[in-house]
Amino acid sequence: MLEIATLLVFSFLMGISSFGSGLLPLYLNLNEMHISLLSALGTGIIISSALTIVLEEGLSTLQSSGSDLFVFGPYILFGFIAMYLFDNLGKAFRYQNLSLDTGIQDRDINEHIYPESAQWSNLLTSVLRTSTTLGLCIHSLTDGIALASSVLTMNIRLGVIIFFIVAIHKLPSAFALTSILLKEGLPKDLIYKHVGVFSLSAPLGAMLTYIIARLVNLSDLPYYTGAFLLFSGGTFLYVGFHSLMTITDNRGRISKLELGLSILGMLLPLIFSLLRE
Repeated sequence: MLEIATLLVFSFLMGISSFGSGLLPLYLNLNEMHISLLSALGTGIIISSALTIVLEEGLSTLQSSGSDLFVFGPYILFGFIAMYLFDNLGKAFRYQNLSLDTGIQDRDINEHIYPESAQWSNLLTSVLRTSTTLGLCIHSLTDGIALASSVLTMNIRLGVIIFFIVAIHKLPSAFALTSILLKEGLPKDLIYKHVGVFSLSAPLGAMLTYIIARLVNLSDLPYYTGAFLLFSGGTFLYVGFHSLMTITDNRGRISKLELGLSILGMLLPLIFSLLRE
């Protein structure tokens, strides 16, 4: 009973803090230049988080699992490939059905008869076609897995430490997500929903991990947690590099201020990881 109560409290606090941090850029009076600068800062945070926090945590978790099988490169590569496929396949089919009149008519009829189901379907489609949101949601799921794993050890102190580590590094990720989505031109009402999905991903991952671990005897749970972290690190790298390409202007270069902010963003997670140690 104590386990589930602890997990519920941690999940609730994590979701609320992530959602609040993600909404912050929406309430600031930002023009296009400010959005570009925030996007550069957020991009640096994402890339550095992958290299200095996520991959490091994954490798550390794999080593502590004591498993004889210690490979990490393929997990990172598979995460990168998964995001590459999601991003490009989503773009390939984005307007395929909209080009057909019958498809448009069917969609309008369905949205009129089933407005709520159509809204959820459109939101899911939007998330799957937005590589930034999708990549951060995948990583957020692994945050939930790490949180549930620490709670399952029955070590409350460890659980509290993991919670603060996950929560603190999720705050800049949520801020970066909103900044990048603003830069990409998404409507604010849709950004609200994307941030909501991102904020719910970690609690969902935590609850699913806890339920599965209780139903099935997962003796190698630390190993799987480490593998998922490395996979999410690969998705982070794709999202970061993809965002890095979008902050250049039409002439194919980046301003000095954007360059400086992106480097600052890269240094922030590094400083945090050093202070944490």
